[in-house]
Amino acid sequence: LTLASNGGSELQAYEEGLGNLSDLENIDIAQIHDAEGKLVLPRQGDLEMGINTASWVGLSEALSGRSMTVVSPKNQGWCLRIVQPLLQQDKVIGAVTLGFWLNDARLGKMTRFNASINQMALATGYDLVASSGRPFFDDTRLENAIAKKTTSYNTSHDGMNFYYYSPVWIVDASFGLVVEVNTEKEVVIIENLKRE
Repeated sequence: LTLASNGGSELQAYEEGLGNLSDLENIDIAQIHDAEGKLVLPRQGDLEMGINTASWVGLSEALSGRSMTVVSPKNQGWCLRIVQPLLQQDKVIGAVTLGFWLNDARLGKMTRFNASINQMALATGYDLVASSGRPFFDDTRLENAIAKKTTSYNTSHDGMNFYYYSPVWIVDASFGLVVEVNTEKEVVIIENLKRE
């Protein structure tokens, strides 16, 4: 990211930039650090949660001019973020960190994008990272997706729900993903076709 000099101070440019970033609905973390790594401007929510990304992986790389995309566990849960150098006339004057939490609320938003998806869950080999609803998955299938990197499927007893288990990689971290899909409409169509 390059800040255009408008005759104001670097801090004013930071403030304007962070103000725009704070309006982004899907961004949970938005922070700007100066060239020495000092937190200059956190977003209000970050302060309330005690989040300062200065000690997190990626800041020192951004301050040396390299962009980083990182996923890692934190006290508040798993976080996916990008850390980007802020440039002014080819000189690194700071870094911006933007990120979001991989949590229940995030998966809930993702399930609402598709009416057929009932719920989703994301797990590591040692922890349930997030779930958009009640526990609904087969532990063995999920463990196989994570440990053995295998994809599997099964259906509910009534045949109205389909479960998809798959390994997924987010940046450099391995997870297991479970998606519960409501197949009731498809089952009804098939039953109607059988009767014809």
